[in-house]
Amino acid sequence: MKKLTLLISLFSFLLFQNRNASAQTIMLEDFESATLPSGWDITTSAGDGGWKFGAYNLLKSTNFPIPTHTKMTATNDDKCKCNKSEDLLITKSMDFTGYTNVFLKFDSYFLHGYVTSQEEAYVKVSTDGGSNWTVVYTLTGNEDWVTQYVNLSSYSGMTDVMVELNYTDGGLNALGWALDNFEVYVPLTAIDPAITQISPVDNSYAISGNVNVEGIIFNYGYETLNDVTIYYTDGVDTFADAKTGLNIPGLGSYSFVHATPYNIGFGDYTLTAWIESANDGNATNNKLSTLFHGVAFFPTHQVVVEEATGSWCGWCVRGIVYMDSIDHVYPNTSILIAVHNGDPMVDATYDGGIGSYPGFTGYPTIITDRKELGDPSAIFKTYDAYIGDFGYADIAVTPNYIESNDSLYVTADVTFATPLTGNYRLACAITEENVTGTASGYNQANYYAGGGAGQMGGFEDLDNPVPAADMIYNYVAREIIGGFKGASGSLPTSVEGGVTYSYTFKWKIPSTFNPANMRAAVFLIDYDANVILNANQSDYFTTVIIGINTPKANILGAGIYPNPANGNMTVSLTLNADENVTVEIADLTGHLLSSKSFGNLSQGNHLLQVDAASLATGMYMVNIRTNTGVTSKRFVKAD
Repeated sequence: MKKLTLLISLFSFLLFQNRNASAQTIMLEDFESATLPSGWDITTSAGDGGWKFGAYNLLKSTNFPIPTHTKMTATNDDKCKCNKSEDLLITKSMDFTGYTNVFLKFDSYFLHGYVTSQEEAYVKVSTDGGSNWTVVYTLTGNEDWVTQYVNLSSYSGMTDVMVELNYTDGGLNALGWALDNFEVYVPLTAIDPAITQISPVDNSYAISGNVNVEGIIFNYGYETLNDVTIYYTDGVDTFADAKTGLNIPGLGSYSFVHATPYNIGFGDYTLTAWIESANDGNATNNKLSTLFHGVAFFPTHQVVVEEATGSWCGWCVRGIVYMDSIDHVYPNTSILIAVHNGDPMVDATYDGGIGSYPGFTGYPTIITDRKELGDPSAIFKTYDAYIGDFGYADIAVTPNYIESNDSLYVTADVTFATPLTGNYRLACAITEENVTGTASGYNQANYYAGGGAGQMGGFEDLDNPVPAADMIYNYVAREIIGGFKGASGSLPTSVEGGVTYSYTFKWKIPSTFNPANMRAAVFLIDYDANVILNANQSDYFTTVIIGINTPKANILGAGIYPNPANGNMTVSLTLNADENVTVEIADLTGHLLSSKSFGNLSQGNHLLQVDAASLATGMYMVNIRTNTGVTSKRFVKAD
């Protein structure tokens, strides 16, 4: 995936490669035997025995997904869910007599995540047989394997040195720590600078104009590095920048910005950067190259989540809950489509496209930007994985609904940030909120009823099935205009950067649908790769005469928490203009139960307190009403 990453990540001592020319090894353990090394020790209170050894796929878990690696050691709190407040892996004693400089390096996978408590990982040292320990390094998190370095030179000359790898989950459930290729060594090179990162990073994007060339220099040697000259070239011109007085110690790093920026337009650029320093004992790690792309601007990326669901599917209530949850957290950057199957809300074209998507196996399933399939419970994880993707174009969506004949025209104005050549298409998904029905097909199967399968947003307190009279369906896919993979000819085969292309979709809204609860989402699709590159969604349709729109509702986003509620609840609200706001509670038949005016609220975010204590257990609607529109949200009143 192509990430929008223009600035380098600056992190201390977390480097993917060590290119020391030579070193004298004091201790080396690669854990390939998949057992506790001879002379090492484990101390733990964990019910699983603490640190484990073996293949990565046997040591990982859902929330601690160790990336592909060789055999290793790991402590997995996510899998154990036990007391890992002090999970220790301790080396045998080492003799540092005769050594002036001693370094430690190891490969590490540590997310540094937390649920309700902070997890930490430390490197500690003892010089008295393990009676006392000193923290010499505290890890920070990273999403992949990295090589970490620790300077142990302060212990040079000592005869009884032990290293402790200390993991703590803070006393509650957390994730874990994986480790491999543990080496204590004596560096044999005094001066060994390396260029370890360069920006713009490889396969990234930069806005046309002057671009800073940045990077990180790391000193693998044991003596302080003071002076270095940084060069870069595009293959034609070369630019030099002499840096002096740097004072980079052994295993220290320096973040640089080259004195000469590089001027770019549209298209691909390759730069090669390298460094030169007096007395450099290892020149093999002095050079890096990067290929990046010049663009007109950075498009606003929105993530599309298409959910395969159906009222017959008892586990699909999980999708209802998680779709509502991400809508509450990311209302302006997530586009949610509930694609129904085998019930009265099915759209055959959309259902067929989801069902034939490569890798699709069943219900419920979410497809994120058509790049990854998963369970609805993974919706926040996949959102995080793709929200940073480069969006290629900004999309303006303008719906034009003509009430007299139920005609809908949706115009998409697509402004590309970069030139593209290929089979790119637009599709328009129409969704409807607050969908109800009285037929049995609107009953929602509910395998969470009774709580035996755990809690699920209040559905554990409802029947199986949930009667149609108690169900309101949101994000319902009503149509995919242009087809699942987009309308042929909606975009030319070659587009220019900085240029806007327009296309209008046409559709007749069936009389059984409610246009006031409908929205249009336009997708930019790479037809050959079968992925969504970007999207945008309109406001709810308003009644218009051709070309003249009535005012739009000024509610950008709204949510309810806690949900389920058993007393007071909070309505979160984002307005894009000053508005008079009233919050109503109604039952699912539309009968008004309470109403509270909050007066005129200013543009921006608001938290409104609403009393639900007197309501009977069940499902209700909150209507947030302004002068220009109404937004409705479902909530459950718990016991």
